[in-house]
Amino acid sequence: MEEVTRLISTGDSVKLWDAVSMAPLEQFNPHSASHPVAQACWSSNNQFLVSASSGGDKLVVSSLKSSPVPVVELAEGKKQTRVCLSSSSQFLVSGGLDHCVHIWNLKTTRLHRTLKDHREEVTCVSFNANDSYIASGSTSGDLVLHSLTTNLSSKAFGHGSDQPIHDLRLSAMKRSLLGSVSDSGTVVLWDSNTQKELQVFDSAHKAPGSGLAFSPISELLVVSVGLDKKIVFYDTASKIVVRSIRVDNPLTSVDFTPDGTGLVVGSTRGKIYQYDLRNCNASTRITMAHKTSVTCLRFQSTAGRHKSSTRISSTKRPSTKLSSSQQGSAPGTGHAPHRQTTVTSLELLSREGEGQPLVGRGSLDIFSPVREDADSGANLHRKTPLLASAGRCYSPLSIFQTPPPIKEEEPITAASEPCDSRKPDEASCSSLEGEGQATLAPSQQTSHNQPAPPFTPEPSLRRANGIQTQLSYESPVQGAPPTITTDVSSSLSQNTAAAPLTSLQIHFIQNMIQDTVEDCRDACHRDIINLQVEMIRQFYTQLNEIHSLIEKYSVNESLVEEIERLREENRQLRANY
Repeated sequence: MEEVTRLISTGDSVKLWDAVSMAPLEQFNPHSASHPVAQACWSSNNQFLVSASSGGDKLVVSSLKSSPVPVVELAEGKKQTRVCLSSSSQFLVSGGLDHCVHIWNLKTTRLHRTLKDHREEVTCVSFNANDSYIASGSTSGDLVLHSLTTNLSSKAFGHGSDQPIHDLRLSAMKRSLLGSVSDSGTVVLWDSNTQKELQVFDSAHKAPGSGLAFSPISELLVVSVGLDKKIVFYDTASKIVVRSIRVDNPLTSVDFTPDGTGLVVGSTRGKIYQYDLRNCNASTRITMAHKTSVTCLRFQSTAGRHKSSTRISSTKRPSTKLSSSQQGSAPGTGHAPHRQTTVTSLELLSREGEGQPLVGRGSLDIFSPVREDADSGANLHRKTPLLASAGRCYSPLSIFQTPPPIKEEEPITAASEPCDSRKPDEASCSSLEGEGQATLAPSQQTSHNQPAPPFTPEPSLRRANGIQTQLSYESPVQGAPPTITTDVSSSLSQNTAAAPLTSLQIHFIQNMIQDTVEDCRDACHRDIINLQVEMIRQFYTQLNEIHSLIEKYSVNESLVEEIERLREENRQLRANY
């Protein structure tokens, strides 16, 4: 059975919806009934939900594995009204009426760190894509970036004291891109590396802006909503307003669908409007969701769904070796239910964070002045293997008849590394397809009775104690280049005439190898950052020592004056006595 894409909305309560049919799935309120729910966010595995109320009574972590059940309560009495989970679901950041930003460790359910960089109420908090820093905004109009790598905060920047920040988002496609919307209706795009303005849309809304969202499939498309009843689309490349849609009611929140083809917005009247970006002249569905205004809309995490599907597919590998006479294994359906063991408290929620340090590749934003080029070059074309099979991807900006945003990466027909050259008589090639489907090619062997060992992914796919990890694959040929060329793919297709690889399989394997290379790069970047931090620490220690030596051995003015005074007294004493 295919997993349902869920949408969460908050208002007078927390509601879960089927994102396609907008059928209500669950409704609950873990907070005080006198205060509406202000915000909620998904865990990376979509099995937990963290919520905060507008009164700031507490933060509640609820389990969604069956019916919603509160499992942990945090920050009671700390007046926290905004929440955001890290991508590993190990840390939770919150802000609220106490003017502070708090970081919580969900594995220990304790306060990890408190940041006191704001002067007034914190209205929005967010982790960046790789959890290397936290962005927060307040009613004073200040934005602050706090690095989790160096434990340092940037100087406050923003819209000004008369423009409270109502929402901020960080782009998942371009990690240095930060967007904010203020009380004056101004939408500003920032470079988080330099804290400089990239573009200001000061005439986007005629009333306070209330929500902002980046497209999950294109770094060019940004959308904002406001109390002026308008949905405004922006092109970040041309730096222009592409289109504006007017709705019947003032709007309070917005979010893109996971595939980037749709949009949902919430209003002050409790309605949720759905739009298809391929034809957004009118809303496709209007749902009456809450009795109060819709304060937050969030689709479930797509990363959690992909990890779940890969774990399902990894359990379908054959346990016995197939002989060379067999043409392949039976394809799996990819929809078998995932077996789960009973866990206590937040064990499952924190599993995503085990073995994943906070220092990530994006942490180089702090040290590297050329980070912008690295983002545009490396992350622009990085694709998730499971999304590569979704077929042709289109740009939502095409509906607005604007210049083509970015040329799509030309398909590279590559499959897998060729068979081991050290064994020319035994050539076995493998491919992975869809959600867990495995096809085993027949081996060219002299003896048909000898079983052919099937190719399996590296052992890191199997984690002890059910801990989840990302897919990582290793090339079967040691020393082979990470990029598969067209010549290799053509020769591979000739050598595997018995079981030719489809372009879908080739694209799938190519993306897996690219992800492996990205993981290697991440490890290198972490080592570089650790080296830089250690160098800075050593330099600071040497600076302190040099200052102490200078103070010790330099000429002391007061001491020289004292010596001169004593000499003068000695001369007077000799003259008198």
